[in-house]
Amino acid sequence: MKSPNIPLVAAFSLLFGLTLIGQSVNDPNSEWKVYRGDSKANQYSTLAQIHAANVHNLEKAWEYNTGDSSKRSSMQVNSIMVDGLLYFSTYSLNAVALDAATGKEVWVFKSSEYNEENRKLQGRTRGVVYFDDSESGRIFHFVKNRVYALDAKTGIPIKSFGEGGYIDLRKNLRIDYKKASIEVTSPGIVYKNFLIVGSRVPEGYESTPGDVRAYDTLTGEFKWIFHTIPEKGEFGYDTWEWVEGETYGGANPWGGFSLDEERGWVEFEIHRQGNPDKESLIGLALAAEKSEHNKLAAAIMHHIGLMALASSDIEEAGVFADRSMRLRELANDRNGMAYGHALLSHVAKAKEDWDAAEMHCHKRMELVGKDDQARLETMQDIAHIKATNGELEQALAMMQESLELAEQLGDLDGVIVARWGLADLAEISNQPDEAMIQLSGAMTSLMEAGIPAPDVLKQRIQKLTT
Repeated sequence: MKSPNIPLVAAFSLLFGLTLIGQSVNDPNSEWKVYRGDSKANQYSTLAQIHAANVHNLEKAWEYNTGDSSKRSSMQVNSIMVDGLLYFSTYSLNAVALDAATGKEVWVFKSSEYNEENRKLQGRTRGVVYFDDSESGRIFHFVKNRVYALDAKTGIPIKSFGEGGYIDLRKNLRIDYKKASIEVTSPGIVYKNFLIVGSRVPEGYESTPGDVRAYDTLTGEFKWIFHTIPEKGEFGYDTWEWVEGETYGGANPWGGFSLDEERGWVEFEIHRQGNPDKESLIGLALAAEKSEHNKLAAAIMHHIGLMALASSDIEEAGVFADRSMRLRELANDRNGMAYGHALLSHVAKAKEDWDAAEMHCHKRMELVGKDDQARLETMQDIAHIKATNGELEQALAMMQESLELAEQLGDLDGVIVARWGLADLAEISNQPDEAMIQLSGAMTSLMEAGIPAPDVLKQRIQKLTT
């Protein structure tokens, strides 16, 4: 008889007989090898068998009880799946591998058998990391201040890694490791042969530094460190108002990473309190520009421009948008320039300079190339501008093209925006029947996705029918 305790891991199948797990095992493109889906943290799967319209038909296919719940326990893990095996961590900081199709237990790594003094630990954990080592594969499992390397097929620690199978994250920091308080609650990420890890640290005085570090995926050797609070001689140090005698720690990325593999950039957000004011951001941007970090300076200037636009300071928004664009042009940052033209277009629209707004949209279109999502957004911006200028035929053609692209991409937001715009154009042209067709199409798209229609859509349809 199954224990009633939670947490549980469960798989579900559809009542009409198709099984998600079965499809996943047979389709290599549907694996979930990385925490949050892929290295970019898109949290998206191409699988379309289960969706909002049929999810209510799911029935349980199997269930696995981790057996380590308590009144305070919670299951925050995002499991990964590789070669038909489902890997996850539990509240007692154990690692588990299951057969994804059947739920059968393949192995369990019980951390208490390997922890210092065989301590039984509990805590928040969000998952594990898989690395293809060209042999059995390995799972990196995070237990408080330790990272264990496990054989992916057996769950046995790999003794050649680190200190007999693990690395101690209290070490390789700028403080005495015996005084360090650190744990990993969200898994790290692998880039080439680097295991990159963040941390969760205390948030008061004497806090442990929240630095980002990388280790060799095969040996566990410490490779590099990024100080989230810069040290003397490092970029950004001069932007801090240092107080003599204070201890500086924290500033830790506890929420995990995303990765731009093409550029070789790892991306993260550090834990902070409050929002920096405009003057602080300007100072940081100028420091970045002075040290020739033009892409960073441009990104900060862009953000300041967005802040100004949101507060309706149009002139200031234009100043920072222009400065950001010039820096991006110096850096030949085409992707950044595309974002820059989008901002400049919005500034021009706020000034009701429709010709300039459209010009920036066309420049953005040239830069985005085959990025269909950016093309879709830009098309709809151009259609809006042309409609405002009274160029209704061109606006209609552009909005219709955007609808076709949105449907091709399966972009529900894009479909709703396009149909709403087409309904606007139909009403302007005194074609209420066509407007009703477009609004009804929007309603149908929402219903098919299992999303309730917003009141504004219902009210607009009702207005057309009365």
